[in-house]
Amino acid sequence: MGGSDVMLSLGIDAHEIINYAEIQDSKANILWHGRFSSVRKGFDELIDRIEKSNNNIAGMFINPTGNHHLPLKHFLGKQEFNVYMIDSRKTVYLRMVMDLNTEFAGCGFLVRNIPLP
Repeated sequence: MGGSDVMLSLGIDAHEIINYAEIQDSKANILWHGRFSSVRKGFDELIDRIEKSNNNIAGMFINPTGNHHLPLKHFLGKQEFNVYMIDSRKTVYLRMVMDLNTEFAGCGFLVRNIPLP
């Protein structure tokens, strides 16, 4: 995936039919925001978007909704990405304290402050 030394994070809000995603740099600047379907074609579209970023994804953070995140988590794991489940109920306070402007903004904070493998 490489290309640049800028570490990126990917936040995903998983749902039954459509997932919402956002790629951020290490300063939580939004580089891409979009959606993709919850089927293999949508997952492949997400991989294409990641590859177009020409940067390193340090971590992928999924906001699980019911069990709808499981196929996506499994798919991304097989692609050898570091995938973390983040319960948005637990990050509401983080977003308020850090004055982060989107649901996904905590991803950049997490990438900067949590040592990833």
